[in-house]
Amino acid sequence: RPFQPRFAARARWPAIVAAFCLQRAAVPFYTAPKPTMTTTPTLRRAAPAPASSIADCIGETPVVRLSRVVPNGAAQVFIKLETQSPYGSLGDRVARALVADLEARHVGPGATVIEVGVGNTAIGLAPFCRLKGWQLVAVLLDHAPLEMRQALKAAGARVELSPVELGI
Repeated sequence: RPFQPRFAARARWPAIVAAFCLQRAAVPFYTAPKPTMTTTPTLRRAAPAPASSIADCIGETPVVRLSRVVPNGAAQVFIKLETQSPYGSLGDRVARALVADLEARHVGPGATVIEVGVGNTAIGLAPFCRLKGWQLVAVLLDHAPLEMRQALKAAGARVELSPVELGI
């Protein structure tokens, strides 16, 4: 039962609580299991070598197997941690492919790239455009999240909004 001091004892209750805690300190509330010979160590993958560019990290999104989602033996369920992508966007791979295509077409600095969509590809494309010296214009619907618009502007993109009634 929890300790509740009476009115007369309120002046000395901190001392009573301290004595109670000191008594309880002799008995540990948690004891770690002792290692045995049957304990298997957790193996970790070696860290990847440092990348020369953040673009080299695209496509290395971690995949995790979920073992407790379905009954044992029913299926194997995996999730992909897209938030671990370099720019945190589902459009990173598409953006890398678009940049490679533009470079193959010899698009030089000062060019303007227009990306029309919901913003995922634009978020992946904005840092590439900035590195290449291209101006990115991202055309989004006017109900696009404020955070997405702010992230695009912070990455150097110009954001244009299209009314929902007109579509993109």
